[in-house]
Amino acid sequence: MPMQPEVSRPWRSSGVQKAWRRLGEPSSTSALVAWIYAPFGFLVALTLDRVIFGGSPWAWLGIAGLGQLAVLGTMPLLGLLLHRFLPSRAWSLATLITFLLVMIARGFVMEVTAVFMGLSSTVDWTHLWVSDVITQAGFLLVIAYRVSVRKEHANRMRMLEGERRELARLDLGLSQKIIELDERLAIQMGLTVEPRLRDIDSELNSVAAGGDPEHLIMSLQNFVDDDIRPMSRYLSEPVKLPPISAIPATKDEVEHISLPSTIVFSRMIWPIPAAVIVGLFTFGQVEWLATVLAALIYAPLLGVIIWLILEAVRRLSGERQVRLWWGVLLTIVLNAAVVAIGAGIVIALGSPTPQSALVRSLMGGALMGVLSAAATVTDVHENRGEEILRRHIEALSAAINVSKQRLWVVRRRLGYALHGSLQAALHVAAMRLSDHRIPNEEVVRSIRADIGAAVSKIKSGANEPCDVIQGCQDLASIWEGTCVVTWEVTPEATEALSASPTASECAIEVVVEAVQNSIRHGKATEVCVSISLTRDRLTVNVLDNGTSKTGVTGLGSRMMDELCVQWARVPLGSGTQLSAELMVG
Repeated sequence: MPMQPEVSRPWRSSGVQKAWRRLGEPSSTSALVAWIYAPFGFLVALTLDRVIFGGSPWAWLGIAGLGQLAVLGTMPLLGLLLHRFLPSRAWSLATLITFLLVMIARGFVMEVTAVFMGLSSTVDWTHLWVSDVITQAGFLLVIAYRVSVRKEHANRMRMLEGERRELARLDLGLSQKIIELDERLAIQMGLTVEPRLRDIDSELNSVAAGGDPEHLIMSLQNFVDDDIRPMSRYLSEPVKLPPISAIPATKDEVEHISLPSTIVFSRMIWPIPAAVIVGLFTFGQVEWLATVLAALIYAPLLGVIIWLILEAVRRLSGERQVRLWWGVLLTIVLNAAVVAIGAGIVIALGSPTPQSALVRSLMGGALMGVLSAAATVTDVHENRGEEILRRHIEALSAAINVSKQRLWVVRRRLGYALHGSLQAALHVAAMRLSDHRIPNEEVVRSIRADIGAAVSKIKSGANEPCDVIQGCQDLASIWEGTCVVTWEVTPEATEALSASPTASECAIEVVVEAVQNSIRHGKATEVCVSISLTRDRLTVNVLDNGTSKTGVTGLGSRMMDELCVQWARVPLGSGTQLSAELMVG
């Protein structure tokens, strides 16, 4: 039974849902959140509580310090308990309750201390709940969100850096494998093959002078059995890299990530956070000066005014770029001015306000500007760091795929040269010597020429570059009368293949494998090959009208795994399609 499509639920990916999920992270109740909250706690005590209750700045610094100790003592402890004993689905709600409990502890300590110092005659429970609990819990929510975002970024960076280091090790391992292959063959050639070839050449001189060829024939057969075939088997085996942990770590470092020289100004304007935080400040002040009902009217009104002005400026700014530090300065000035304008409007409408309300509005707005600018610059800097790491990972992945292709091509060419050219030359030499019991100089000269040509192929390690179009033409000719093979290679792909012999050889191998499978196993009568270029990757598509053979793996599949970045064989209603991507390097 086919699966039913899932009903789209946009709210699942909404910012509110993500924020709620982040609230349940352990970082939300960490000591770091408590420490970051400290400046806000001291600021509220000096600018709000001191105005309400009176007293010297030093007295309220002490009271705020005791309140901060209560936050530092209760926050991590309650966070540890909730993450230890509660299921993960309840963490977000439990974290919110934790914030309320922490602020109850802070507010109670500060209220009792104010009474003890004679600044108040009794604990003001309404002020405690409104200003010290609900309002301050709102600050903790904002701070916890930013901390969780930072923690999430740090985790991503750690994962990306780990992936980059593993890929760097894998790249190093492949490079070492290619060097090891060259060295092993060079040693084998120097210690075994070349001395045996010199002995054979010496025996050819003896045979040319009229000596008995029987010993030389036996030497040729032993050479093939003892040396050539083991080397060919070694080249045909899959490349096995050592475990990643066994490859020494690379010392390469990601480039230093500097701050951007310019920034989009509108991204530094945060209308909703500014409206919420300023509204929370105002709520506590109006509640103490008047009533909770008055606070419920004027605090949201001020927040809406601030939100409307900042949102209008943000939309008018569009995607305009400004110099970084000019943008920071403009953000601070803008927020200070907008908060002061909003406060002036609310005062003009009759809101009860404490003394120096406009001055403190300018200060509070400036602080909001500093926070929003700093958060934006941090986000941009972190995003650039992730982008740079991802580019490194993409580059390493591309280099690894190119190295795998190069390794496969080198092994294939050397394997052909050993198993094909040299072994064939030695077999032919033995046959000629057997056919000519008394070989003449012409036979010896021909044997020497065949062996010399095979050895030169081994030493060069390369054949003539493959022509993919010619390869497709050859395939069409081979299977003419059995299957119609058509092909199309885009001009961009042709240019890329001409510049990369390795990619060219790998592409024709993929095409040959796919076409032969379509005809031999799928009984196809029509096969269409198309090769195109997308950025730095070749895309090979082979479409046939044969029957699909799924779940069958063999040497061809192993070759596809080695050569391709990714590949897939998909059964269609009227045939099969093979799609493969290869790197161009």
